[in-house]
Amino acid sequence: MRKFGKSPSETWEEVLQMEPNANVRRVKIYTFVSFAMRTLWSGSVLSNWIMVKTDSETVVGNLTGIWGIAQVIASIPAGVLADKEDWRRSSLLKISAIFCLLAVGTMVVATELYEFPVEVAGLGLGLWGIFWGIAYTVSEAIFASSIPCGLRSEVMTSKYNILLLSTLFGPLTAVLLFCYYGNTWSLTSCEGIIVFGNLGSLLALPMLLSLSDDTVEEKGETDSALTSSLLSKAFEEPLSEHPSKISRIPALIATSDVFSCLASGMSICYFPIYFYKTLDLSPVLVQVIYMVTGLGSVAFSKLNYLISLSVGRLEATMLSKIFGITFLVLMIASTSVLKLRTPYTVVFYVLRTCFMNSTKALTKSQLMDIIQNKQRGKYSALESINAVAWSGSAVIGGYISKSTSMETNFAVTAGMQLLALVPILLASILIKTAGKSEEEFVRISRATFDSPFGEDLRAAGGDRDSR
Repeated sequence: MRKFGKSPSETWEEVLQMEPNANVRRVKIYTFVSFAMRTLWSGSVLSNWIMVKTDSETVVGNLTGIWGIAQVIASIPAGVLADKEDWRRSSLLKISAIFCLLAVGTMVVATELYEFPVEVAGLGLGLWGIFWGIAYTVSEAIFASSIPCGLRSEVMTSKYNILLLSTLFGPLTAVLLFCYYGNTWSLTSCEGIIVFGNLGSLLALPMLLSLSDDTVEEKGETDSALTSSLLSKAFEEPLSEHPSKISRIPALIATSDVFSCLASGMSICYFPIYFYKTLDLSPVLVQVIYMVTGLGSVAFSKLNYLISLSVGRLEATMLSKIFGITFLVLMIASTSVLKLRTPYTVVFYVLRTCFMNSTKALTKSQLMDIIQNKQRGKYSALESINAVAWSGSAVIGGYISKSTSMETNFAVTAGMQLLALVPILLASILIKTAGKSEEEFVRISRATFDSPFGEDLRAAGGDRDSR
């Protein structure tokens, strides 16, 4: 298998014609299996299992917080070690597999105990957090380093679509299991699905453990040189004279992610409880809603990618999130103000989720184009650090929901998601105003070749817009 960026003399036309290496294919398979099993048990089923056991939104938030805190604690050292030359990333993945086995065993035990085992469930979710903190951080670093700069937006979008499709498979499996156990939010049905999903997660480990440092692209110097050269051209002056301009862009994207995670964490684990308690929806219908949002998110992700070819990745992201926030507000108003029937509320939720979930690949590819290979472990860890913001806000969301209402919690979410757009707007302005002209820099930063340097890539490999 030919490696990406094998030689500094390799032209961009040759790079664009290469096929993904083994790591890219294996990460895609791992992503599908692991997230399919995760969405099967850790979403609506887990939240309502805790709710049925405790009748407390606060406990739901607290247990969710344990998962996220454990994930961020594990991701920080994993990211640092993943970037050290004397540490093999594949060795870290073997360590993560041990935590996966422990997590599965603990959660199975938790479902078998008669009294609600808050401590045991918390331990199991904490072990899952450690696994995801290590596995996600390291596998994403390997994945990003296995793709040449000129293909990242396209390859990452395809991987993200696989992730979204896996969120369709999980609810579909849940529908079949709920039909078997009974279409009710009972302890028997929820616990059966949790056990099934945990044991099924073990199927993803072979692909995770097959990832290899030896098939990662060998283009550190070449990638850095190309990035510096193209960025210098974009800014009209040597890159060394604009360090702050370059460094601000990933910092702003990361800041937006933190605010977005804070906002999403306040509501994500309470939507299924809202469907159950407020809208009185059956388990099968809730899973169908999640399947529809999974398919819709894939379609919207592709649509946003196409839009980004014309307006830029950050601009497409802002546009999609504005629509998402609007539909969240309409969802809140549909029950509390407009008094609309349940189908309208569900439609607003589906549209809100599709818009909000369809931009991740765009912002991530923009980020990975700017940073170098040796820094990607740390930036992948930064994504896991967002989990602590997500989980911390889940605890806050639980207190707000219990003391006021879920609609109030959702309204606070909408406000925070609006604030999360500000850093993206600033990054977009910085990119547009730093170059020779707004029109020229838009061409450079557009996602046509998954790079802020589309003009140079088109010159080397041909304009792919015409395909």
